[in-house]
Amino acid sequence: MIEVEITEGIIKKAKEWHKHIIKSDRATINANGWLVGRIGTLIVADHYDIPPTSADEHYDILVGDQKTVVKTKARNVPPLPYYDGTVPAQSLDLLDADQFVFVSLYKQEKAYIMGAMSVGEFLEKSTAYKKGDVDLSNNFTH
Repeated sequence: MIEVEITEGIIKKAKEWHKHIIKSDRATINANGWLVGRIGTLIVADHYDIPPTSADEHYDILVGDQKTVVKTKARNVPPLPYYDGTVPAQSLDLLDADQFVFVSLYKQEKAYIMGAMSVGEFLEKSTAYKKGDVDLSNNFTH
């Protein structure tokens, strides 16, 4: 797990990146899923010195020749190493990716690059949940 500071510059760049989506200049990380995703992508892109792709692509960054989608979660506590990465089932068909990078944001202070996994490995190891299902590993109700 790699810990990275979330700077005002990153938040500003994320807001500017998709400012047509912003409804309020006071947008916060937890209130706006798109902002969470953009911050996660910028954190990974900056950390590895890779430019993010345009909004027209169906992946976030190109790592070598790997089309990479950054999946980001906002959390109220710093993540622990065993926390799961998730990908909504409805987004799988829309993605043109070879791998996922999972990021956790802790408030507006820190980001944690949790790790990466190929899409194939993710699909092989993941568990699909339906609304109302309980994940017995953490008692979360979907």
